[in-house]
Amino acid sequence: MPTYIRVKDLPNSASSLNADDYIMLSGSIAGARKIEKADFLATVADEFNAAPSTYKLATLDAANKVNISQLPASAFSYQGTWAASTNTPTLANGSGTAGYTYYASDAGSVNFGAGAISFTAGDAVVYDGSIWQKVPDVANILDGKGTVDEGKTTLQIPNVGTAANEVPVNGMLNSGAWLDFDAFYETGTWTPSVSFGGGSTGIAYGANTFGYYTKIGNTVSYSGYLTLTSKGLDSGYVYLHVPFAAASAPDSHQSGLTFGITSGMASLTSPISGVYLQNDSKILLYNSGATGTNALSEANLTDASELRFSGTYQIA
Repeated sequence: MPTYIRVKDLPNSASSLNADDYIMLSGSIAGARKIEKADFLATVADEFNAAPSTYKLATLDAANKVNISQLPASAFSYQGTWAASTNTPTLANGSGTAGYTYYASDAGSVNFGAGAISFTAGDAVVYDGSIWQKVPDVANILDGKGTVDEGKTTLQIPNVGTAANEVPVNGMLNSGAWLDFDAFYETGTWTPSVSFGGGSTGIAYGANTFGYYTKIGNTVSYSGYLTLTSKGLDSGYVYLHVPFAAASAPDSHQSGLTFGITSGMASLTSPISGVYLQNDSKILLYNSGATGTNALSEANLTDASELRFSGTYQIA
């Protein structure tokens, strides 16, 4: 026997009706009008095909997408198109509707109350109730802004330099240029050496001869260890060679040399001292005696002399 149920009592589910089920539209079971399922579906299909707008449903277009012409204008902002070369956007009723978007069907230039605006086909405008305004095309706004130069233009970032509309860096870092850290700071090694009267004929060094330095700006700090196995054949004042040439010192030679433990020396009366020669990478060594200070000579070194030293000085 068929099951009867009132429309208001239909369950909230997606289950289909049975083939022999009936829909009761109103009244009691005894006096109800009843529609069989097959008849109901056939009727709805016929009426929908005859007049789709009756059911406020949209059919699909050739691209299998909703055909927007079947949707009411109130469902979204699109209202229609207009000929940009001829007139302000209007509908059949003769005026635009505030809040809706209109698309140009061709190219042209029109005055919407904010000056003449040029359009190409597909450009859009909106109406706020008083004036029309063009809608920016986001794709065009972003197009071509992927390079550094175009990004700088968009963000209004100036170039660094001295030309017009450029920002100079002169004075920002006192020196007038960006700091080159590699040129400002340097560490390294060098091999200490000596000479006698400027000559070095026959001088030989032991394995324990090495030196380290750190250069910060125009200041050099260093330490070295020098051992001789032969002082060679030359004679004269003793010069110790350092990593860089000292700067000019108009008033006096630079000093700043300290000797640690020394051995294998001869006829010394005091610790060794020295002065840096201007614009040269040599230090003239001195020995202080009871009657004054004398420059060291080859006679104060032997074939087994060892010198440990460190110092700090300025370079050009």
